[in-house]
Amino acid sequence: MNDDSTTPGSGTNPPSGAPDPAVTPPPSPAVPRSSAPHPAPPQGVPPYAAAQYAAPPQYAAPPQYATPPQYAAPPQYATPPQHAAPPQHPSSQPGPPPYGSGPNSGPHHPAGGQVPPGYPQQPPQAPRRPDPRPKTIAIIALVAAAVGLVMAVIPFVVWFSGLLLLAGLVLSLIALISRKQGGTGFAIGALATSVVGGLLAVVMGIVTVFSLGGMFAAEDGMSSESSPAPFIEESEEGSGAIGGAVELEVTEIAFAPDEYDPSAWWYVVVMENPSSDHVYDFAPIELDALDADGAVIESRTDYARILPGKIALSGIFFDVGEREVDTVEVRLPGVDEASPVPAEEVGEFVFEDIQATAGTNSTAVRGTVRTTFDVVPEAFEITIVARDADGTILGADWNYITEVPADGSPVPFEGRFFQVMPDDAEYEVYAYR
Repeated sequence: MNDDSTTPGSGTNPPSGAPDPAVTPPPSPAVPRSSAPHPAPPQGVPPYAAAQYAAPPQYAAPPQYATPPQYAAPPQYATPPQHAAPPQHPSSQPGPPPYGSGPNSGPHHPAGGQVPPGYPQQPPQAPRRPDPRPKTIAIIALVAAAVGLVMAVIPFVVWFSGLLLLAGLVLSLIALISRKQGGTGFAIGALATSVVGGLLAVVMGIVTVFSLGGMFAAEDGMSSESSPAPFIEESEEGSGAIGGAVELEVTEIAFAPDEYDPSAWWYVVVMENPSSDHVYDFAPIELDALDADGAVIESRTDYARILPGKIALSGIFFDVGEREVDTVEVRLPGVDEASPVPAEEVGEFVFEDIQATAGTNSTAVRGTVRTTFDVVPEAFEITIVARDADGTILGADWNYITEVPADGSPVPFEGRFFQVMPDDAEYEVYAYR
C-alpha cells in the first residue's frame, strides 16, 4: 500500500521517491559556508526535486595530546626566626611592653623549642641572696663617727670628739678594705661622717680657744663693788741682796667676791722691786686662796717681767663656789732669779691725764702714757687700780698697750670697770711686760 497521499489543491502526485513537500525535512548538519554560489537546479525540476547533497565529510578526530606533566609541590619554607625585642630606651615614663612579651604571651620559638643560633640567649635571673658577711665593724664605725660628730659641735667637749672620730675613720676603712667584712653602706656612711666631723671639730676647737681667751680677758678685767675688802699688808721679810739684787716685796693684797658671780673672787696684788738695776724676767708669782681654816680653796700662777719700781697684778679665782676666801697667800720668786737690767730697759712709764667717766652700768677710765726708755718695748700690760676716798682697793682692770712712740710722745689708753665707781674714787695705773 502506498502511503503517499495527494496534496490538497493539487492534481498531481509527486513522483515516487520524491520528498513530500508537506513534510519538513530534518535540518541538515551545518556545513561550513563557502563563498562559491550553489549550482541552480535544472529547468523544469522543482526545487525540492533537486539532487540531494552528499553527507558532509567526516572530519578526523582531533589528535589526543599527552597528559601534561605533574609539577612538583612547592618547597616548604622554614618558619622565620623570632628576633629579639629591641632594647628599651630609658625614660621617666614606662613604654608599652615589647612585641611578644605581653602578660599572656610566652617566648615564641621555632618548632622544637630551640632558639636559632646567632640570637642572644636570655639567662634566667637568679634572686639576690643577702650578704652573709658580718657587719659588726661597719656598725660600730658608724656609731662612733655619729657620736663624735655630735661631740664636735659642743664647746669644750669638742676636745674629746677626736678619739671617736678617729676610731670611726679607722674602722670604716677596715670594713671597706677587708673582703671578710660586710656592711658596705654602713662603712661608707661612717667614713663620710668621720671626715665631716673631723673638719667640724677643728673649726669648733679654734672657735673655742678664741672664745675662752676672750672670756678670761673679760673676767680678768671685771671688778665689782663690795664692802671694804679685807686688806692685808705684808711685813718685809728681809732685805737680802745678791750683787745689787733685792728681794721683791708685796705691799698690798685685796680680794672680794664678784658682783655678778658670787662663786668667783677677784684679787689685786701690788708689789715692788726695790732694786734699780735688777729685773725679774718672766717671774712666776703663785697665789693661794685659803678659807678660815687655812685650807686651800684655789691656786693660781701669774707670770710677769718685773722692772724696778711698783707693779700691780689682778685676776680672778673662778672655783671658790659657796666657800669664802679668808686669806690670799703670795709666793714671789727668790732674789737668785734676778738679773741685771739691760741698758735699753732703764726707764719708766709715765701716766698722765687720768679721768673717769661713769655710765649706766660701768665706769670708763682714760688717760695717756709715755715712756723714757731708750728702746721702747714692743708691747706691755697695764693694770688700773680703783680706790675709794679712804684708799681701800675697790677693784682693778687691765689692758694691753701695743705701740708707744720712741720720741716720748703720749698715746691714749682706756680701761673699763663693770660697775659704777664712786665719784670720789681715785685711780692708779701700773705697767709691766
